Amino acid sequence: MNRCLLLLLIAFVFIGSPVFAQGESPDEILDILADRPGSFSLVVYSLDDPGSGIYHRANVMRPLATTVKVLVLTEYARRVASGALDPDEIVPLDSVEAYYFSGTDRGAHDEAVTALRSAGRLENNRLTVSEIADAMIRYNDNAAADYLMVRFGRAAMDALPEVVGLRYTTAPVPISGIYLNWDLPFRLGDDVANSYTQEEDRAWYIAKRLRSGEDFSNEMQTWMEGMNTRMSYGELSAAALAFPAGSARAYASLMASAFQGELISDRVSEIMADVLDYEMDDPGIRFLFNRILATKSGSLAGVLTDTYVADGKPAFEGGPDAPPAVLALFMESLDEELFEQMLGSEALTIFELRLLTDPEYRETVRDRLAD
Repeated sequence: MNRCLLLLLIAFVFIGSPVFAQGESPDEILDILADRPGSFSLVVYSLDDPGSGIYHRANVMRPLATTVKVLVLTEYARRVASGALDPDEIVPLDSVEAYYFSGTDRGAHDEAVTALRSAGRLENNRLTVSEIADAMIRYNDNAAADYLMVRFGRAAMDALPEVVGLRYTTAPVPISGIYLNWDLPFRLGDDVANSYTQEEDRAWYIAKRLRSGEDFSNEMQTWMEGMNTRMSYGELSAAALAFPAGSARAYASLMASAFQGELISDRVSEIMADVLDYEMDDPGIRFLFNRILATKSGSLAGVLTDTYVADGKPAFEGGPDAPPAVLALFMESLDEELFEQMLGSEALTIFELRLLTDPEYRETVRDRLAD
């Protein structure tokens, strides 16, 4: 969460009337959603009173974008908790960057690498498995997610929804393989790749090839660099439907379970919460929240997904402490203008945080969406 947004949040709490980018306000975000009830799912509830929450199209499966990384993190936590994976194991950076394609992650991988170097890490271009997991969540690093997925293997990824007990959700798939599938379905010059009829099969095959050869990775980088110029927004938006899908209810439950110590085991939940709760490292965030502000978001053309768990200090209008709450807002089928307007919108973030920390505002939103 950037410093400008933090200042806006503080202004909203203590003044009540911040200046929003492009004239937007949280109520205008609500107007946008209410005008498009079929294009989004919203789940938000207090952890101590789920029955009084909002469950708008809660079980509709929508493209997850990179919010699917929460599920990948679950497998990481499972393995660390069981002793099957050493979080301090050293990994060459090249092993992660085999899956990296510049221009596809809004600078996330470069930001993660820069942060590690600034912290005195990455000695001899090596990092730990725990730093890879952290980069996947904190910086939204796609290459880090793909390294973990390929290392864990397809069988483990395919089994995850059942292992965790999630309905209305599909298994994670390597992101590099999905991206290359969008523009490269039958151009690999490889009879094995061309023999796959399912996109998931081809995506896994491509990702494994990326791991195995630098020449192939370089060739794919060349293809990827031109993807954005070859594909229109409409084509990219349609292709986003190939991403793993899930429901807002399922991912809200996943986040809530991690922070209630109920996800598989206390230790798994603890590891999950520790990685997801990175926002609390910021003193300003700790000023606004008691114990938790954990979040994972994702975006693709036409798709925006946000998940939160929060434990807020006094509500926005100066009431008592807001009880811990969880939120999942999944949007799809956004036209290009609206997508760009909503992407990174400060008003959208404040709308979500107000829903999390102000039960009265939650009632207002519920009533509006019921119209």
